[in-house]
Amino acid sequence: EGAPKYKIEDPKGVVRKTVDLYISIENNPGIISLRNYITYDKDALELVEIENTGMLGGFTDPPAEIGSPFILRWADSLATQNNEQDGEIVKLTFRIKNTAPKGEYEICVIPIESRNYIGEKIVFTAASATLNCPTHLQTAGIFYYYSARRPH
Repeated sequence: EGAPKYKIEDPKGVVRKTVDLYISIENNPGIISLRNYITYDKDALELVEIENTGMLGGFTDPPAEIGSPFILRWADSLATQNNEQDGEIVKLTFRIKNTAPKGEYEICVIPIESRNYIGEKIVFTAASATLNCPTHLQTAGIFYYYSARRPH
């Protein structure tokens, strides 16, 4: 089946002002707690929303003002058994800053610690995604993204 790991799809919707990034876990052998760092280029990206999917219990909201890196954590201290589900655990929404130059930006999830119901450590493999920031034109504070043709 494979080792426990994080999975991040390369972000979709780059042509808009915001980009959604979905973080999942795969090959979950059973956990009740999960902590990880999220890192990103704070000069190019602004984190505007964190949406817990509810798949794991005990989510702790991060502080209102966070930067990179920051910690996401789940600790279901009332669990009577391991959660063995695989799937999306959180959605992060980033805004591409007006000052972001054309390029690629890496967003990473780095494991800190996970434990199962009897307290054993479960090790998840890190993951990363690449956000491609295409060439853009700035008009009155609004970005128009294009690849092969210019906007009208």
